[in-house]
Amino acid sequence: MDLSNYQNILSLARTEKDQAKVKLILDEVFPNQQKIVPDPYWGSLPDFEISYDLLNLTCEAIAKRLKR
Repeated sequence: MDLSNYQNILSLARTEKDQAKVKLILDEVFPNQQKIVPDPYWGSLPDFEISYDLLNLTCEAIAKRLKR
């Protein structure tokens, strides 16, 4: 989700409590930095690898948090 999608989802939230549930996935690893996963669609293999590595890092952090 890029920042445009993020803002669109926030605009759909009915309450502040709902808005608080919306965050960028990389916030799990880089809190409050609003980092986005780059879209590798028009890129090369290394661009896909960067996106994969960022998502993998984040998913591992989420899994560790859920295990606790």
